[in-house]
Amino acid sequence: MRLASENADGEIAKERATLDVAWALRDLTANLLRVVRGAGKAYTIPEQTQAVLLTLIAYRDAVGTPFPDHELSGILAFGQNRIDASKFTDAQVGQSMALDAIVRGSLQVAASRLIGQGTQERAGDTEMHRGIMEIERLREEARAARDRASRRTFIAVRPRGKKASRT
Repeated sequence: MRLASENADGEIAKERATLDVAWALRDLTANLLRVVRGAGKAYTIPEQTQAVLLTLIAYRDAVGTPFPDHELSGILAFGQNRIDASKFTDAQVGQSMALDAIVRGSLQVAASRLIGQGTQERAGDTEMHRGIMEIERLREEARAARDRASRRTFIAVRPRGKKASRT
């Protein structure tokens, strides 16, 4: 019985430490992104960085192992598997994926500019523009579908035997 309780306590400590790391890392990352775009609070970066390090140390102390790399990536990842596709139309899923491509490309451009990586900047620019073109394509498809539906409705409500007047 005692072993099960210790395992449960260990899992609770691990979960709490994971949440603390996630919050501190997201808080720092969000502020860094805002600072890069000209907003944000640059003066809080040292304090936020220290908070990330302290939560990583607390995790190691609580769990006995360093925080897993893949979980660090997962904390900051967005876009992939963000929405449940079964709850949305294909167009909505496509729009979400295109918007994610725009954001990922924009982030790549910003990161590459910070450290002078021209090739990576161009790759980000390409990804960003592909997302923009996909959104434009989806909007054009939606407009064409609305136009087709509108024409069908117009034809369906016209009285029989009368021709549509052209004004």
